[in-house]
Amino acid sequence: MKTLFLASAAALSLSVSAATLNLGDNVRVVSINGKSVPAYASKIELDPGINNVTVRYDSLFEQDAESHWFIRSELHQLTFKAMGDEEYFLDAPAAESDQQGQMLANDPTFTLMDESDNRIDHGLRSHTELLNQTGVAGNQF
Repeated sequence: MKTLFLASAAALSLSVSAATLNLGDNVRVVSINGKSVPAYASKIELDPGINNVTVRYDSLFEQDAESHWFIRSELHQLTFKAMGDEEYFLDAPAAESDQQGQMLANDPTFTLMDESDNRIDHGLRSHTELLNQTGVAGNQF
């Protein structure tokens, strides 16, 4: 009986596949469900179910080969439900100028799509909103 249970559990775990999150050029994911993500990863595996993605708008500007800088937003928490074996794409608009980049960083928007180009519903809250909600304002993320 114990062997049958273990075999059933193993078969069930094999049938649940990870989802994949592909990141656009102006998207930087810091962590997923509290686990750090390698810097500048472009593709990340997700567990099926609710995922809390700590993300920021991150745009590189280059004046020439020796002069470049980043414009970044504060951290945000993006929450959505991933289905196993699905591929998702998370993107943010590209800025044409420093001024536009700063506007996008001050109020970032992220688009989440599936592999069929359908928009995926998601929640998005800034670090400041999360801190105000928990009453821990003043600390850094």
